[in-house]
Amino acid sequence: VTVRPEAAGDGVGRIGIQLLANADKEVVKASGLLDGAGMASRETAKLTKLVLNGFGKLLFNFQQNVDKLSGPIAIIANGAQYSRNNLYDLLQFMVIVNINLAVINTVPLPGLDGGYLALLLAETVRGGKRLPENVESAINQSGFFLLFVLGITLLVKDSAKLLS
Repeated sequence: VTVRPEAAGDGVGRIGIQLLANADKEVVKASGLLDGAGMASRETAKLTKLVLNGFGKLLFNFQQNVDKLSGPIAIIANGAQYSRNNLYDLLQFMVIVNINLAVINTVPLPGLDGGYLALLLAETVRGGKRLPENVESAINQSGFFLLFVLGITLLVKDSAKLLS
């Protein structure tokens, strides 16, 4: 097989390979409002299961999947790509982003809602006694610092990938 790159305007050769979905989409029109709500619920449940499976794979095989982590720049770049495809792909992408945010927000990390729930659980286990104010504050500050460092790291990683 002989491959001859085609010259592009940016000086980079292109060989005509493009990533596309490996499955055909079947678009089904709802017969009414209740049918549409049911279909939307089933699709959301399916996407939630996919997100949870992906999150589990990330946690249990972190070393193998760390390169797949993306931050806001990659999310915006992907959203722009989906907006060029069609409205269905863009809406599905938006749903997946929202489900991801919901899942991550419930993780018991300080500074997130899941962390707050963990503090409430600790209070319950202690018989209704709150943790001392300075301890709770230190826990939340450490969580915010961790999230800040992760955010900056992902911004730098995404920026470097975008520029290369």
